[in-house]
Amino acid sequence: MPRQAHLRQVVVDEAKNLAYATAFGGGRTPTPSAIWVVDGATGKVDHVVSEGLEEGGITGIALDAARNRLFATALMSNEIVEGDLAARKALRRFPSG
Repeated sequence: MPRQAHLRQVVVDEAKNLAYATAFGGGRTPTPSAIWVVDGATGKVDHVVSEGLEEGGITGIALDAARNRLFATALMSNEIVEGDLAARKALRRFPSG
């Protein structure tokens, strides 16, 4: 499990009692970007979503709980990354500007 990171934003799924936190990484940092999934009952990191998120500097986050999707901003690559929570990986990237 993660030991240290530059956390940027948190979004909560109250129905599942889970919190998702973006861990900034990539570029000049030795740690890749990831999203920590925190169990609300224990306050501990349940798992880390990192597949497809390693580059770009993941910062902001939005949750689509109905579709089991996360959307994260990749600061350094100017993209939006769509993540599948069930598969625990990024699905697609979209240019954001």
